[in-house]
Amino acid sequence: MFRLPPNFKKDVERLRAFLAFFPDGLRAAFEFRNPSWFDEEVYAALREHNVALVAADTGEEGEDPPVVPTASVGYARLRKEAYEPGEIESWAERLTAPDREDSYVFFKHEDAGAGPALVKVFRELADGA
Repeated sequence: MFRLPPNFKKDVERLRAFLAFFPDGLRAAFEFRNPSWFDEEVYAALREHNVALVAADTGEEGEDPPVVPTASVGYARLRKEAYEPGEIESWAERLTAPDREDSYVFFKHEDAGAGPALVKVFRELADGA
């Protein structure tokens, strides 16, 4: 997974040049933290190389991050301190698609140990989707 800093604005030519180095079959994902990256031109570049767009939910955005299928795998970082049951269900629906081979979902690691319980709920919902 490649995570770009928030001050790194959209540069599709640089992204395409970097993606050209990836060998076929490599499972990779990009987490863009600057909103300038969230557009169809970037999604098309990721699709050309079967690279996933990371959906990162930090709770700071004010709205859900985009979940755009750009690869045969999905990748999400669910980083909020807490999730309501309906929120987990929504994420399970959005990240579990019939055209995806796998989805990688990571929950926040914190001292309270809530992550494993959230994973259990997510898996039960995703398996039923």
